[in-house]
Amino acid sequence: MATELVTNAAQLSLAGTYPYHPLNPINGQEIASAVAAIKQHLLAGKKDARIWFKAIQLTEPPKAILAPWLDKWHAAPNRVARDALPALPRRAEASVGVKTPNGTTWYGKYLYL
Repeated sequence: MATELVTNAAQLSLAGTYPYHPLNPINGQEIASAVAAIKQHLLAGKKDARIWFKAIQLTEPPKAILAPWLDKWHAAPNRVARDALPALPRRAEASVGVKTPNGTTWYGKYLYL
């Protein structure tokens, strides 16, 4: 049975890795942050539990938020102006299984990176 749960992960900065764009692929630092937050949340108080991840991926921002941002990005006269645009929240989703002596539970986790 899949359960959706919203968990906040540490805010990550993409500065220095590559120019920010809300549709850039999820990076290793964001994956590590998501994994750590999910483990902390799901394994709290479970001594004999094992956790595994089937997938972690970036979900696109809602179109109503993304479209105006992209209009501003495309209208910017140069990279400096593009880099000055406010960053949109990045959200990841993960398919996670937790196995305990009582059975396995599957979760669909959503995290704000």
